[in-house]
Amino acid sequence: MQKRMQTSQLEIPTKNPRVFLPDNLKIDSWDKISPYFEELKNREINSKVELEKWLEDKSEFEAVLEEDMAWRYIKMNIDTTNELLEKDFHFFISEIQPKIAPFVNELNKKLLASQHVNELKSSGYPILLRRLKKEIEIFRDENIPLFTQLQADAQKYGAIAAKMTIEVNGEELTMQQAAKLLKDTDRSFREEVYHKISKRREKEVDALNELYTNLIALRHQVAQNAGFTNYRDYMFAAMGRF
Repeated sequence: MQKRMQTSQLEIPTKNPRVFLPDNLKIDSWDKISPYFEELKNREINSKVELEKWLEDKSEFEAVLEEDMAWRYIKMNIDTTNELLEKDFHFFISEIQPKIAPFVNELNKKLLASQHVNELKSSGYPILLRRLKKEIEIFRDENIPLFTQLQADAQKYGAIAAKMTIEVNGEELTMQQAAKLLKDTDRSFREEVYHKISKRREKEVDALNELYTNLIALRHQVAQNAGFTNYRDYMFAAMGRF
């Protein structure tokens, strides 16, 4: 006798409704979001309840900003030939994000300076507070433009990689599409594809070497500005490792 499989209705998660920000907020200028930073920065916090509400609003704000940037990045990489999508991404990292960083640092300081911060006993708060203390410790104003340049340079790799294609059996393939052919059972065919991929990548060696060298120099400067001897140790702290 066969057993019947137990099935349950799939629950698709939904976003929590916004409380602090309007649902139709469009981030197309700094003026659209700066009032919310100012409100959080200047809001009086006179109790644990008010501090927790402030944290909820801050979290919602940061989540919206992170999601907005993430979608710009995703859309740009889906269609690397669309100049408008690239422009939207670079607008965020050059015009919005550099102005966000100092405010976030001030909000972190406001939280840790609150007389009610020690009343936050729920699980998760100690880890959050420890991470924010580290973020304040390694924050440097002079690193803000370096982060902007790092993001812009990192995206250049995507642009270079996106334009690399090879022709196989009369069909133009991207590097990702061509890589799948390396699993073909025909050894001679795999070898042919492998050499085509290698030769195509060789054409970009100089550009990629220059880009990588610049990234190393920028990352090293970021680390030194924050008081670290190397970028590895800086990132260990920046990623909240203890």
